[in-house]
Amino acid sequence: MAAQTVQDVGIDVAKRWLDVAVFQTQEQARFDNDKEGWAKLIKWLKGRNVRAIGMEPSGGYERGVAKALRKAGLPARNVNPHKLRHYARALGRLAKNDRIDALLIARYTAELPTRPVRCDPIAEQLADLVVARRQLSDDKVSLANQLEQLREPTVKRIFTQRLRRIELDIALLAKRMADLVASQPALAATDRLIQSFHGAGPVFSHTVLALAPEIGQASRREIAALAGLAPYDFDSGTFKGRRMIWGGRHPLRRVVYMAALTASRSNPILKAFYQRLIANGKEPKVALVAVARKILTILSAMIRNNETLESKQGLTNTVAHPSRRWRADPPPPQGEKGKAVPPALYNGGRKKYERANRLWLGAVPALCSTTSTELRIPKEQDVQFRNHRACARRGAAKSRLCRADAGAESGAGA
Repeated sequence: MAAQTVQDVGIDVAKRWLDVAVFQTQEQARFDNDKEGWAKLIKWLKGRNVRAIGMEPSGGYERGVAKALRKAGLPARNVNPHKLRHYARALGRLAKNDRIDALLIARYTAELPTRPVRCDPIAEQLADLVVARRQLSDDKVSLANQLEQLREPTVKRIFTQRLRRIELDIALLAKRMADLVASQPALAATDRLIQSFHGAGPVFSHTVLALAPEIGQASRREIAALAGLAPYDFDSGTFKGRRMIWGGRHPLRRVVYMAALTASRSNPILKAFYQRLIANGKEPKVALVAVARKILTILSAMIRNNETLESKQGLTNTVAHPSRRWRADPPPPQGEKGKAVPPALYNGGRKKYERANRLWLGAVPALCSTTSTELRIPKEQDVQFRNHRACARRGAAKSRLCRADAGAESGAGA
């Protein structure tokens, strides 16, 4: 009879043992957290009609049993520890031990939605490398800060050697991650797409691939929530609270934020987006978080559609390679009497803006009175065109002022 009843199982994972509980029958058992214990657990579960087996992350000690359960064809599920603790408080359960937690996990799995445990050895290996690199980078920063305050030559020499060793280890991990990604055609294609985005490098790409495998499949709201970049309301009645970001995957959010910091200064699309938010009264940090959220949205669309941002916008450089990413031209220099020099004279022979360059062959006064709509300039070139036109207007105004001053001086001399 018990074998025909649908059962939800909870497993509380410890370093040495596994506490197992069934919600419907309130049965409990304990097994060792090793290969022999996993085999006994599977044998204990095989005679039951198991709907789901929930377990919460426990510092990596759950990986072995989760892999064994998947291999045996049993439905293993991940349970968010933070949500589980709030669930226990909502039930009024203040006591906490391994057996109570196992029953609580089983009840949570039965009543609330959970997500299947992912089984991707390459992604897990890449995640381990990304985590190790982040830890070494944190150690490098900490060691460099300590090294600045040291005075004892012996200690300083030891710390310097350790710092160099950490730098070599980081370079070794970077090479290993690049080789691992290149060995998988699907990962390599996604990596090229991500790095084709201006502002994304190898560290950013590998972190996204390892810590956000849902990118390209999840919606823009879901991917923002996973990264902890989704703003949540805090309103009640007439009270309008401040929107705050919260939760998510902190290591992923940290890397995306640094990419947003770079993109808000150098990526022409996101730079204009950032400046528009600032002009509308948004605080700089709020605008940067919006840029980070926009980066994930753009990357998700690129991966889902399997196309680069440049090819979608019709730019000339459509090769998705880090060394050939599209970059904006520098602002136009000033020529004689403040006149702006046409881009065709200073772009170093690059062909990225051929159509815009042809438009500059006319006179500066004609440009000052022309709009981008009349000239049919594409959207991606409209921002640069407006900058050039504003510069030309300033140059023309300065030129008129110079002529007026020259005429006044000649009149005074006469």
